[in-house]
Amino acid sequence: MDTLPLRFALHHFLDSLLREGLCVYAELWSREALVASRGDPTNAAEPEVVQQVDLGGKPYTVLARRDDNPFLPPLDVAAVRRCAEACQEATSPQGAKTPPSDTLARTLDFVTDAFVLVGHGWEILHCNLAFERLSGFPDSALLGQSLWTRCGVFKLPAIRTQLLSALANGQASEIECWNSDSDRWLYVRVFPCTEGLSVFVQDITARKKVEETKLDLERQLSQGRRMESLGTLAAGIAHDFNNVLSAVIGHAGMLREKLDAHHAARLHADEIWVAASRARDLTGRILAYSRSSRGETDKQPLKALTRESVNLLKATLPTTVRLNAQLDGQEVCARILPSEVQQIVVNLCTNAWQAMPNGKGHLHVNVSHVDIREEMPVDTGVLQPGSYVMLTVEDDGAGMSPDVRAHLFEPFFTTKARGEGTGLGLYVVSGITSAREGGIRVSAAEGKGARFDVFIPACDDEHTDPTFSSVPTLKGHSERVAYIDDDPVVCVMVEQLLNTRGFVTTTFADPESALQALLTEHFDIVVTDQNMPDVSGVEVANILRTRGVELPIVLSTGLISEELRKTAKDAGICEVFPKERSFEDLPTLLIECLARSPRAGAAS
Repeated sequence: MDTLPLRFALHHFLDSLLREGLCVYAELWSREALVASRGDPTNAAEPEVVQQVDLGGKPYTVLARRDDNPFLPPLDVAAVRRCAEACQEATSPQGAKTPPSDTLARTLDFVTDAFVLVGHGWEILHCNLAFERLSGFPDSALLGQSLWTRCGVFKLPAIRTQLLSALANGQASEIECWNSDSDRWLYVRVFPCTEGLSVFVQDITARKKVEETKLDLERQLSQGRRMESLGTLAAGIAHDFNNVLSAVIGHAGMLREKLDAHHAARLHADEIWVAASRARDLTGRILAYSRSSRGETDKQPLKALTRESVNLLKATLPTTVRLNAQLDGQEVCARILPSEVQQIVVNLCTNAWQAMPNGKGHLHVNVSHVDIREEMPVDTGVLQPGSYVMLTVEDDGAGMSPDVRAHLFEPFFTTKARGEGTGLGLYVVSGITSAREGGIRVSAAEGKGARFDVFIPACDDEHTDPTFSSVPTLKGHSERVAYIDDDPVVCVMVEQLLNTRGFVTTTFADPESALQALLTEHFDIVVTDQNMPDVSGVEVANILRTRGVELPIVLSTGLISEELRKTAKDAGICEVFPKERSFEDLPTLLIECLARSPRAGAAS
């Protein structure tokens, strides 16, 4: 008797026992293994040996039982035996075969995996509806035909090798592979049988995408941890470097003031000034990176950050792409990470030039300020009324079809060939804008280029590191300044600087000696470094307040954050000042703080 009909007979027999209520649990045992089981025997009495039957030329033992519930009738052993004998007659060589052949076919059609039974000559013996959809042929055009000519999936080298090996060695196997023709992941299981091979093909693209997303998130988490460590290191280095730069720039500035424009050493002083200023700008970018790596969102100048990103991008663009960036005019600010601005610009510009035919075209980048007076639908949601910074990237490339546009911000969606894109670029951009309560508007048509407008809520123009306009003509009037800093090089520079600007300056290398002097001597204003070994600048301010010393206090530091600004404000500090701008702005800042101080009249 054939294997498949015998299997159907056994299942049919056990189902009939349960369906007729003859028992709640039944099993068929052969000498080798359990063939089938129904019910749950774990919480009931041991089953009873009911009948020995011969099915398909093999001896089986029928085990059955009823529940020991007193309200149920006992096991009808005779009835179970009659069912067993009827099943034996139906499956004997002289009796009828199993249920009609179309029962198995209908059952397999409910299986979502594509199934095909292949003979030893690779002819298709049977298949289900899922396989018909996979191959693109109805079963009338498949049965009896060669597997290799009727379904392109099996032409893939990896799958073909798997099938040949399974038929040769008679061992079941499985494989996952990528089908580039359909852009799908397939999971193929091969089971050798009497007729040849039983093959199941499952589409696992959705599962693979979930796995890839998980791996990508794990990579991002790992990268984030590394970035946070590097950011912390960069912040520490930049802070110490700003101490050095403040001294270099200060001494270079004072040297330039003392040298006549035609003096032989003036050129060298100018070059020192230029080099130190460039180093200060570089340190500022390192600090921006460190804030980004720790997820701190200060007010950021969008035009300046976009300009830096565009300059970085120019090195990677082909010479056939003409990039025009309109980033002049009044600065506009938003709360966003510098690295996020870079991601937005690089992703949008890269997508734009890759969409240009033959890599030739024009690319325009612009940053502007817009006011939205009522709710405005965009491609990623709805923008609420308010003030926004709009970053625009526009190209004259191939554009996009409505179908592509409908899937534009879906993860892993890409129109590029496999290996040339991940489909995550625009998904990342949309994630950034959503996190910042902004949105993206897309204008595109096939053959007419594309325009992306990215909206980020705007804030006022004052950003992270404010610069105070330097007015050299304004000078102090012998106001006494207490300057506290544990770096002696900085102390020497600031003392000379402030003295030349009309102040009387006393420097202190440690907070303890400064506190003693401030409690016993007269001073008009205090400038203190924040990061000192024993006592921080904020702690100095708190100690002075608790001891009744009411003086305007300026906090000087090489690393400013929003958290530090808030802490300083709570401590009564009037300004948090970037130390590296001491030469240009500190004298003017002291005059402004003294003018705002309640003791301004006494000081004057």
